[in-house]
Amino acid sequence: MYKIYINEMPVTLIKSENLGQYARVGENILTLPYLGKPKSIHQVIRLSESSNNYKEIILYANDPMVILKAFQSEIKEIVAAGGIVFNEFNEVLFIYRRGYWDLPKGKLDPGETLEEAAVREVEEETGIKNIQLLQYIDDTYHLFKTQKNGNYFLKKTYWYKMQANKQPIKVQKEEDIDEATWLTISTFLKECRPIFNNIVDILGKVK
Repeated sequence: MYKIYINEMPVTLIKSENLGQYARVGENILTLPYLGKPKSIHQVIRLSESSNNYKEIILYANDPMVILKAFQSEIKEIVAAGGIVFNEFNEVLFIYRRGYWDLPKGKLDPGETLEEAAVREVEEETGIKNIQLLQYIDDTYHLFKTQKNGNYFLKKTYWYKMQANKQPIKVQKEEDIDEATWLTISTFLKECRPIFNNIVDILGKVK
C-alpha cells in the first residue's frame, strides 16, 4: 500500500485482493481500477484537485508498485529528507511554514546521502546543533504544483528519528519558516492547525 497526497486528498494505492478492506460504503470514497495506462494518472490528479465530493481516492491493481511507477513516469519526482527530532523531555521540534505546521525537511544536495541531508536540513531550518541520528522511520509522498508555471512535482520524503537537547531555535526565514517550537506529539496534534496530512501520518509511525 502506498499513499500520495494531492491537494491534501489521499490517493491510496492498494492490491486488488485487498479492496474489500478499503472499500467502505457511504464514506465518499472513489474506488477505481488502474488499467495500466500511465496517462490516466493525470485524470486522477484532476479529480483530486477539482472534486469536493470525495475525501479519498483508492486506485487498485494486482501490484500497487505499478501504479506508483506510473506516477513517477508521468510526474517528475523530487527526493527530500527530514527529521522528527526529540529532546530529553520527549518533545518534538515542529516548524510553521507557509500557513501550515510541518517538520523540517528539504531536498538533497549533490553527493549527499539521505541521512546527511536530513540532519543538514534540520540544522539549517531550525538552527539547532549536536543532532544525533537514530533510525529511519518511513517515507511519504505528496504531489504539488508550482505557482510560477503550474508544473507538477511528486515529492518523496524520507523521514528519520533524531535526538537533540532542548535548545533555542533560530528559524530560517529565507525558507519562509515563521516560527518553530518544541511540543509533545499529543499536544501538537491537539492544539496546532492546520497540519499537512502526511505529517500526521508519519508522526503516527514514530516509536
